[in-house]
Amino acid sequence: MQNQDNAPLAGAIVSVTVNRAGVLYANASGTTAANGQVVFTLMNAADGGPYVTTVNSVSASGYTWNGVTPPNSFMKP
Repeated sequence: MQNQDNAPLAGAIVSVTVNRAGVLYANASGTTAANGQVVFTLMNAADGGPYVTTVNSVSASGYTWNGVTPPNSFMKP
């Protein structure tokens, strides 16, 4: 995540859902690190997919999230 100056934004809380074949599979939230990234790990994911991650909210003091979720999916064989 970056602020309006394109610098990494640490401390933002990001909430996501993971869907598998159109059905809710998991919910998660995490806080961005100094590099502006938050990493989510899906443990014991069932075979098949695709899994699609959707960002539901991003909150950081003094900032407003634009509501955009970048394309993000993966397939587990």
